[in-house]
Amino acid sequence: MHRSMKRAIKRTKEDERAFANLCATLVEIQDAKVMASFMEGMLTPAEMTEVSRRWRLLHLLHDGMPQRQIAALLRTSFCKITRGSRELKRPDSAVRMLIDSNKTKGVSHE
Repeated sequence: MHRSMKRAIKRTKEDERAFANLCATLVEIQDAKVMASFMEGMLTPAEMTEVSRRWRLLHLLHDGMPQRQIAALLRTSFCKITRGSRELKRPDSAVRMLIDSNKTKGVSHE
């Protein structure tokens, strides 16, 4: 990876406003097919794969799969797995709340 690509992206106030607007827009979408179409229009195939793997990683962590096994299965870095693990441990984690909700509804991550 090129050295400049490793630098953190600095979010501007405009970026923050755009992110807030995106979140408000996503909340309005109540149909899974519309959401899928929106995501496909917004993200490249590589970005969709990355987001999907991140979601799967979070489910596998939640299910108790060892981090090394997740890294091998998804071919992902321990940094991403550690970040996901920290997120799931947060008491106010929206990610954990949504995964719990999916499990209650019988929604599979596979």
